Amino acid sequence: MSKRVIQSNTRNNFTQIRSPVEVQSANLAVQVRSPVESPPQRIRVQDIQRERPNIPIFSSPKLISQVKSFTQYSDKHYYLGFGGLGDAILLMAVCWDNPKAKVVFFANQVSLIRSFFELLGISLYIHDNIMGTKIASHIFDYMKALPTFKQSAHLADGLDFGDWANSTKYIDRIRGRVNWIDHLGKHPSDMPVVIIAPSGSHKDISRQRFLHNGEYEWLVHRCLDKGYRVYVAGSMNDLHHFKLIDRENFYWLHSDKIYDGKGVAKDSSLLNMLRIINSAEHVYSMDTWLKTYTLTCGIPTTVIKTRWNGGYKLYGQDITDFIFLNHNIWPNLTLTKWEDLFATL
Repeated sequence: MSKRVIQSNTRNNFTQIRSPVEVQSANLAVQVRSPVESPPQRIRVQDIQRERPNIPIFSSPKLISQVKSFTQYSDKHYYLGFGGLGDAILLMAVCWDNPKAKVVFFANQVSLIRSFFELLGISLYIHDNIMGTKIASHIFDYMKALPTFKQSAHLADGLDFGDWANSTKYIDRIRGRVNWIDHLGKHPSDMPVVIIAPSGSHKDISRQRFLHNGEYEWLVHRCLDKGYRVYVAGSMNDLHHFKLIDRENFYWLHSDKIYDGKGVAKDSSLLNMLRIINSAEHVYSMDTWLKTYTLTCGIPTTVIKTRWNGGYKLYGQDITDFIFLNHNIWPNLTLTKWEDLFATL
């Protein structure tokens, strides 16, 4: 079988679009198909196109008009959300099985988040994130006044995220367990699978939600040595940062490609990616969207605590802990310091 060097990766699932789109509701039943086999392609990490950030550009009057047009139907149930894919997963969990659901979401990663909503058949209006602008509060007030608006998931009252400290009412709104594994299916495997998510979307040492390269390599080798097939889930920027590990049963998992340790790539899909994740025996993750997905699916998940300038904060000193690391929501969560994981794994 011939192999070739890819000069660039022309498809980028993290590119954000500038204009809003509506995704029409689809049948909730996902038709699971085996991934199409394609010839393997050997790649060099330095040849993969890096992801570029997007700065939202929008017209407030046009945006308001489009949101009003999307929410004009009195027989639908409306939901609102802001943020990254982890935020979107919490919102999808409460509405994915509601055929009347229509979601307005202001997203950090428009393309990837849109793909998740499409996969679950949820009607969607999506736009670049406007949080922090006056128009965000205006749209919140408008939607909250709709007769069929659903105050759900972790959407903060008044968009005041400090209110998350009042966690009891948000626990009641969040659905901490959904049956996405049966709905989407599992990828067959002849050996136990471990998923590793070594980095959040940003690499900032002051709020370090990523492993150091040596820690990443140790964790991968440790899991391989214990007899697991290891999939590392991450973006193309993460792949540039962490690199492939040339060992049997190592794979880098992305929403449209899978790379083995030698750099041989196969085409994949978001559905296939989630089916592989669904097959995991255990997940080791930084505080990322992936851990929110696996916790929601009930997969045993160890989350490595965020380091703040090299140290750790007590639970609750970061307001997001009350939502995303709350054991009352996620009973299958193990929260650990890196040093403790290193000593016990």
